[in-house]
Amino acid sequence: MNNNLLIIAKYSFSYVGYSALAFIIFYMFGFEFLATFAFFVTLFFVYIFRNPERELQIFDKSSIIAPCDGVVSAIEEIENGIYRYKVEIESTFTDVGLLRAPMNGKVEKLALIKGTKSPKSSKLFSDLNESLSLEIVNDKEESIKVVHSLKQSPVPIFCDLHDEQEVIKSMRYGFATNCVTTIYLPSNVRLNLNITDRVKASESLIAYFS
Repeated sequence: MNNNLLIIAKYSFSYVGYSALAFIIFYMFGFEFLATFAFFVTLFFVYIFRNPERELQIFDKSSIIAPCDGVVSAIEEIENGIYRYKVEIESTFTDVGLLRAPMNGKVEKLALIKGTKSPKSSKLFSDLNESLSLEIVNDKEESIKVVHSLKQSPVPIFCDLHDEQEVIKSMRYGFATNCVTTIYLPSNVRLNLNITDRVKASESLIAYFS
């Protein structure tokens, strides 16, 4: 299991390190404007990569929790043979970017696709933007699918998972800031959220298997 108990996520080290180094160099050579800019860039990276500890709430074993922070922007019923519901959670730079496993199970069909970082309003968003998709299957062969799609972001999606890996509910598995997370749920779940609800990874119950 990949744990990171520092105050900032491990993915931040190069971003914070290089921007802090730039600040020191610019400051030493008297480039005040550039030093100020580098200082605020460093603060920005420290902020978006913040890593607060989350307490897993006491939910039923059949519960499904939010894999990310953000606001529920859409809930739809779909018909594609496997999944019945599609839930979208939209995150911004003000939300914590750490991704957490929504339930216990085995990771399948993991795919990290590099791509563009166009805004959600773009017609190319769904097809060309950088994304991370995975399915999690529990011991009852019940599955959900999670897709993280980046909007405009200065950093890529990070993922610590591999296919066939067992994950534990609330376990950190990656990072994505300013993104849209789409969760596909089967017909045997009951939803526990509404559009405009604000959710937090590990702390918010979004559904449970009936």
